[in-house]
Amino acid sequence: MAMCLARPARSLRYAAWCTLASVAGGLFGYALGYFLFGTVVHPAMEWLGLSSAWFGDPAEGLRVLAANVGEMVRLGVVPADSASSLERFLTAISPQLEHYRMYTGGLFFKGIMFFNRFGALAVFVAAFTFLPYKLFTISAGLFGQPLLPFALASFAGRGLRFFIVAALFRIFGPAVEPWIRRNLRALVLALTMLLLLGFLLLKML
Repeated sequence: MAMCLARPARSLRYAAWCTLASVAGGLFGYALGYFLFGTVVHPAMEWLGLSSAWFGDPAEGLRVLAANVGEMVRLGVVPADSASSLERFLTAISPQLEHYRMYTGGLFFKGIMFFNRFGALAVFVAAFTFLPYKLFTISAGLFGQPLLPFALASFAGRGLRFFIVAALFRIFGPAVEPWIRRNLRALVLALTMLLLLGFLLLKML
């Protein structure tokens, strides 16, 4: 915002650079989540004695594998309308699933289900609003959200947020800065609600 305030005529250029830099940071967070799983998360859970809660117990659920999705649906663990996307999702992270045994009763599977069902939308909302975007980026990598939807959602969310501010400065000049400071959160919240409503309406059609 400071750069836009100093040179409003260049605000759109600044927004583009901020978007690229922020998404690059998001990709770094994604990589941290993805690669820290085997080196940090898994050993830490075992050391803390949380493996059963985190990864599940074979006595309490099915092995989390793409080949078991049909059985998960039959047992009511996975909604039928999520089966095909979950199977693709699990296939994409099959190296992790083969190396680390996970079961449907564990918290990790719940994270996988969340990012399979709402991953891109959740990342977009975090990128656009004032939610902790970096936390979502690390979680997306940790739970194996496909990279392309993650990157597109990040670009859309961060870009929309930065370009809204830049456009206001470009149109109204430095005088708009107090208004932005007072109302940006409310504006972002209102736009987020409208976008989510539109998404729900599209899902219902």
